[in-house]
Amino acid sequence: MSALDPDLLTERIHHLYRPSPRGHWQRRVQSLVGEWLGRPDARLCWSPAEEDDDGSAVRLPLPGRAAPPRWVGLSAPLEPDAQAVALLLTPHLSTVATLMERQTEPLNRQLPERWRQLLTARQAQVAVLAAAGRKNDEIGELLSIAPRTVARLLQETYKRLDVHSRAELAAECALGRPPTPTGQ
Repeated sequence: MSALDPDLLTERIHHLYRPSPRGHWQRRVQSLVGEWLGRPDARLCWSPAEEDDDGSAVRLPLPGRAAPPRWVGLSAPLEPDAQAVALLLTPHLSTVATLMERQTEPLNRQLPERWRQLLTARQAQVAVLAAAGRKNDEIGELLSIAPRTVARLLQETYKRLDVHSRAELAAECALGRPPTPTGQ
């Protein structure tokens, strides 16, 4: 069966719109794109920081995207069949990314601008809940992810924001900016 088989393409598009189990939609979409294009190097950048670090030689734009992901990055051009598949799938990737963003918006809270720039949507969700005083078990239950995943996401968040505790995270969330360091 060819990659351009209409039944296969229809199945892939339907699969793309299915909800992700346990909320891992970014990883799932990334995996599907690489599989469908036959390119393990296919990469979507989920935050502005990732986009800044992206050194892809080829970028396939996702139409209508003003926020990450805005393209599929590749180390080299696609083969003709994969290029045809990409042209059919990129508008759907764009739509799915927009739909998933809406589902994962951090609980209707206003985020500090810096968080929007540095964190993925899932990291921001976890950070908002942690800043509100929720424990890892509670956050995991609310977001349908494992408490260990919550802990990992918090560690990544601390690193990206250069904070060291939930208290600093809560202060930044409340102030909308990093807390002023206290005197040494």
